[in-house]
Formats: sequence, C-alpha cells, structure tokens
Amino acid sequence: MRSNQPLVPSPPRFGQVLSYGVVGYLHIDEVIT
Repeated sequence: MRSNQPLVPSPPRFGQVLSYGVVGYLHIDEVIT
C-alpha cells in the first residue's frame, strides 16, 4: 500500500502510522496466537 514513502513518516502522518502499526501488531499477535 506504501508507494515512494520516506523511511521516516512525516510528522502529520506519524500519528496515523503509529495507530496503524499498533493495529497491525495486535492483528499479527492474534494470528500468531
């Protein structure tokens, strides 16, 4: 889904990325468990 995005997310998008990361982490944890 990411396209030509810098390694470090922009400040305005940091919150979005962080939230998405948390959701993805929980989802992965559920899948692993």
